[in-house]
Amino acid sequence: MNRTNTNAVVGGALVALGALALLQNFGLLGALAGLLWAAMGTAGGLAFLGVYLRRPDAWWAAIPGAGLLGLAAVTAIGTLMPWAAGGWLGGLFLGSIGLGFCLVYAGRHEHWWAVIPAGVMLTLAAVAGLSDVLSGDTVGAVFFLGLALTFGALSRLPGQEERLRWALIPAGVMLTMSLVVLLATSHLVSWIVPAALILGGLAILYRNGLFFRREGSER
Repeated sequence: MNRTNTNAVVGGALVALGALALLQNFGLLGALAGLLWAAMGTAGGLAFLGVYLRRPDAWWAAIPGAGLLGLAAVTAIGTLMPWAAGGWLGGLFLGSIGLGFCLVYAGRHEHWWAVIPAGVMLTLAAVAGLSDVLSGDTVGAVFFLGLALTFGALSRLPGQEERLRWALIPAGVMLTMSLVVLLATSHLVSWIVPAALILGGLAILYRNGLFFRREGSER
């Protein structure tokens, strides 16, 4: 597509968007407005993905392409099935953006950094989707677990194991945070902490010979 054709497409799209917004503001479209916005989002998303597939250097186009398709799906579902609205719709949109970053890495493996925002967005998608069925503290544990999995996956990318070994550190920290939050929200913490304190105290007494005399010690 040459420059003239590109400008014509962009100009026509802007005119269509403006006309649609104007008609919606005057209340002339009703429920049809949501479907039209979804159709235009789908067209825009497919256009960006087309650029991504045709031009290897246009890796960036995968992100708005997937995001627009996700937004179009959310808009269509919200219009046709308003009773189905919930956190999972937000998760669908966030997950589509995460998918866009996955496509960036899939297209060019040198863009290993795309795994991080992909994992973050997919984690936020899971958090949004589970927010309606899990408590806030448990969702927090899911968030940290998702980040731990993201950095763990980053450290195991093919051909990058040595270079990205540092990712195991944040992965371990996030996994620990997830376990701490999970334990803090369960009844396990009510006996794990006292048990740990007792065992720690017994270990100190044993090492100092105050709890009982070890074999071979002076009498």
